[in-house]
Amino acid sequence: MWMSYHGYAATDLYKIDQRFGNNLLYKKLVREAHSRGLKIILDHVSNHIGINHQWVKDLPTDDWLNGTVENHLPANHDKMAFLDIHGDSTIVKQITEGWFENYMPDLNQRNRYLKNYLIQNTIWWIEYSGLDGIREDTYPYVDQKYLSEWAKAILNEYPNFKILGEVWKGITSIISGYQQNSPVRKLGFDSNLQAVTDFAFPDAVRFYLSGDKGIDYFYDTIAQDFVYNDPDNLAVFFDNHDIQRGMYIAKGSVNKFEIALNLVLFTRGIPVIFYGTEIGMEGGPKHGELRQPFPGGFNGDLRNAFDKDGRSDKEGEIYDYLKNLLSLRKEYPVLAKGVFRHIFLGNDIYLFTKSSEDENVLVMMNSGEKVKALQADQLKEFFPEAGKLHNLKNYKVIDLQKNEPVILNKYSTEIFKIN
Repeated sequence: MWMSYHGYAATDLYKIDQRFGNNLLYKKLVREAHSRGLKIILDHVSNHIGINHQWVKDLPTDDWLNGTVENHLPANHDKMAFLDIHGDSTIVKQITEGWFENYMPDLNQRNRYLKNYLIQNTIWWIEYSGLDGIREDTYPYVDQKYLSEWAKAILNEYPNFKILGEVWKGITSIISGYQQNSPVRKLGFDSNLQAVTDFAFPDAVRFYLSGDKGIDYFYDTIAQDFVYNDPDNLAVFFDNHDIQRGMYIAKGSVNKFEIALNLVLFTRGIPVIFYGTEIGMEGGPKHGELRQPFPGGFNGDLRNAFDKDGRSDKEGEIYDYLKNLLSLRKEYPVLAKGVFRHIFLGNDIYLFTKSSEDENVLVMMNSGEKVKALQADQLKEFFPEAGKLHNLKNYKVIDLQKNEPVILNKYSTEIFKIN
């Protein structure tokens, strides 16, 4: 469909978008990815189809869709209403039955035949292609009992399969309510959803990038993790295909951008890096700008930023910086999987540790525009057993027992292994 450049208005749920190839090529993509140690996640939509789908002209049943092409509700975007104990049922109906666009008919998953079709179709894609996970689009807009049964059916077939639900809301308690075994959900059934997009995380990071709030707001946001069943099973990021890029929000500040990269990679959760972030693509406020193609690899591209020679000095600096962070995360698994503990010292200083039985790593972040010095006594108050701090970036050693201070440059992050 010409109006579905983004691919979210499907006309055949058993075929790959022809602009990208065909089913055999998709299967080959998964196989080739696996041979390189990569995994493939399918962006899946249960909520709606495209107006040109054959169902629209010949409905299997009268209640296959919510409403009709001529008479249907518009989508309500109040994602809080479903979990709100004071919520209004009419609002919930508008959320789950409203049409995103007039060219996106909303599916009625309460119809048992359609429900079964969607479940079997999903299982078919997993079995046919061998893919590893699903990102479920527009999760709050779909009938929640259906999604619970859908996820349960998938995990019954594939216990190690991963499912991520897109919940575009920056309120921790609401995000929590969609994750499985949520301590705040009071609906009489479980979602069976393992992972959720943590939009509270990018909201906090973006407030910092824009200068509207300090790093303390990020600390306050993460301090609310007690509402989650599993905060490590949240997808964390600072931009994606729907919101303006981090570099655009940061107004081109590489220093702030690098602070944001450290927050995504080393705090808690599952890091998600949007394509182009590795070179600091800036984009703009419109979808066509923030989703612009990566420079290189396509016919007619004036340069190829996949190669070093095709990157500007600024892009090269960001590329090398992110590459080094990812190398640290790989070399020291505690940075990825360690137990997270954080401290806000005030004065733009944010500290956090990642700990395992064998290793303890301290991340020290100066989010401000002035050089800061942390005295040994100040650090030993929180880490009394610490002796020497081994800087994993520049390999310098700081001896706290000799009262050596830690100097943090402006807008900088240092990572230390604690001896």
